Amino acid sequence: MIGIGALGLAALTWWVAGWPAGVVCLAAGWWVYQRGILWLVSRTDPIEPPNPQDFRIACVGDSITYGTFVEDRPQKCYPAVLKQLLGDGFSVGNFGVPGGTMSSRGDIPYIKYQAFPQLPKYLPQIVVLMLGTNDSKPQNWRGVDHFQSETRTLVDKILSLPSKPFLYLATPASAFVLPKHHKLMYNMQPEPLEQSRNAIRELATELGLPLIDIGASTAGFAQGFDFDGIHTNGSGAKWIAEAVHIVISPKVSELVGPRQ
Repeated sequence: MIGIGALGLAALTWWVAGWPAGVVCLAAGWWVYQRGILWLVSRTDPIEPPNPQDFRIACVGDSITYGTFVEDRPQKCYPAVLKQLLGDGFSVGNFGVPGGTMSSRGDIPYIKYQAFPQLPKYLPQIVVLMLGTNDSKPQNWRGVDHFQSETRTLVDKILSLPSKPFLYLATPASAFVLPKHHKLMYNMQPEPLEQSRNAIRELATELGLPLIDIGASTAGFAQGFDFDGIHTNGSGAKWIAEAVHIVISPKVSELVGPRQ
């Protein structure tokens, strides 16, 4: 509404004051409009404080983590299903930011939006980081070197959290061209998307961090992305949760120890 109001004010200024002031106001109105749209798109749920006795896992990511377009999202997004797989005594925080980019120069930089400041307060013991899908858009992609540099920066910030979490790097999920379209939705670009997956794989080896290869895991599971080829449905979210669960379970058992 703020953005629409700004555009309306710009149009009124153009009509009253003429084109020089109108052009300036129209440009300002368009900028506010875009910011307003991005703010609405990237809104996230508040993170509820976990039970102090729970083992805490934070799922950091974009709309695929958040569960955009998943029916009954609070119960069927991948972090919620991961919590169900782990059972009692575990808290799984959904730190997904729809549209979030690894790049701090993207249109919705993850580190500049609502979820990231909540991460230190959550005191996660494990963090699963899955970003990169939105970095493949033309306005966000600045090459592999930039993507890896930005990933290193976010990795350092996560590893420096007060809780000193154990970090897993996850590759972006597969993306599919639906039969009724001729390209990926939302202007995602296949080549940069695959480059981001390879960049994550290389960084996991370079930094000595465990990898969850969601890209490879979902490559043959197009039915889990049948809404738009990018976002999961409920079965796709469950598929990702199970892949994450398989990889993190040994470390969880190691850190948690025997439980009643």
